[in-house]
Amino acid sequence: MLADAFLEGVKRHDAEYQRFQVAPSVLKEASEVIQAKMREVKGIVDRSDLMWSPQAMEAAVGKEGEEGDPEAIAELAARSVKLYEDVLAWAVELRDRDVPAPIHLLYLTLALMQAKPLREIREFAEQFDRDVHDVVTELRAGRESSPLVAVLKLSMDPEANQALDSVMNWLLASIEPGK
Repeated sequence: MLADAFLEGVKRHDAEYQRFQVAPSVLKEASEVIQAKMREVKGIVDRSDLMWSPQAMEAAVGKEGEEGDPEAIAELAARSVKLYEDVLAWAVELRDRDVPAPIHLLYLTLALMQAKPLREIREFAEQFDRDVHDVVTELRAGRESSPLVAVLKLSMDPEANQALDSVMNWLLASIEPGK
């Protein structure tokens, strides 16, 4: 009776523990998802580099002393908001995946990589807004203003990459042989 109860208890707890085990095939699939999501976020970052290049800015706001193109300005603003939305959506899609708990931890860690680009976009938007208001104030006061320069450069946080590697290594180490 003691032996049966003990074995039954161990099996019951093993079933609970199995929720945190990851089969190699599931980990392989997660690795493929991560690679695809990394390519996706790289595309978003690359798009931001082109969107806010000096040439793109000049095309929208005009050369120094020239009037800007209202439609191009509106388009640049809309594309910039879309960029922000795309970074958010990228992370939300990862967080909302229905996967085993350890893989979810991996996806959450990857989703946290959006924090630095989002912060950079917010800070850029705030600084750009201040700069534009300063230029307008100077011009309205009849004074010359310095040229408006705005370059958005997004980057990924190397510490987030290290965290992702650590979680992946932990998952690899947790796979039991033969599972």
